[in-house]
Amino acid sequence: MSRRLVGTIDLADLDALCQLRGAEFLPYPLLRDGVPVETGAGAPSVAARFDGGELQVFRDWIETHEHADVWVECRVLYRDDDTPDTRLSACRSAGLGFLAAQRPGQDLVDVFELSPPDIAAAIAQGVRPSGPGSRPQVVIPKYVNYFRGSAAESAGFDDFDDFDDDYEVTIRADRPAVEQATVVRDTDVLALATIQPHCEPARAWGVDWAKDFLVWVQLDADGDYIYDAEFQHAVPATYETLRSRIDRLVEADLAESRRRGTR
Repeated sequence: MSRRLVGTIDLADLDALCQLRGAEFLPYPLLRDGVPVETGAGAPSVAARFDGGELQVFRDWIETHEHADVWVECRVLYRDDDTPDTRLSACRSAGLGFLAAQRPGQDLVDVFELSPPDIAAAIAQGVRPSGPGSRPQVVIPKYVNYFRGSAAESAGFDDFDDFDDDYEVTIRADRPAVEQATVVRDTDVLALATIQPHCEPARAWGVDWAKDFLVWVQLDADGDYIYDAEFQHAVPATYETLRSRIDRLVEADLAESRRRGTR
């Protein structure tokens, strides 16, 4: 997979551009640590820089993101509180693909152009896979059933503000799934990623719990796993496994767009 660096944009500028073009929020999961931009004094200069200045290089990305066939959003949270989240936002149209990667702990985003079919591979690489785990199936008690059913539905459009607090939900596990899998400690989870493609513009900033998404975990002194479709247990995941799962969701969204005639 090849990709070309388009440039690096400050989230303050991106925030202003989003507002100028009618968007109510930044592309998920990109997040500013600073004070949000108010459309006003700084906006005209950003508009001028986008029309004919140094921000002009981002036009294809911005326009592709506005009218994309598919978007893919990925956020990785880490056990270590000192490790900033990994935040990736990808989009594709018929002829262009882009990956926006926020620099850890900074209000800067590196934007890459790539082939549209490569966005799944770019996201899979971006979570920094370490290799497949060693056990056929694992269950992490803290997360059993959290990502499906009534818990997800009641959450609506929500976001994970903290690795511990947001996932601290106790729901009865399906006993067969637990009996067939190795139960691992909650504290063994080094990293957890949510990956969600969608073919319609986001209605809010965050994970859409009502839509299909993937959950990937990395276990301490073991390796990587990806949850099954029912979120009952996780199985070992290679880079190719993860890329393939993302690709399938992307293709499903593309098919849905064609069925509706929206693309």
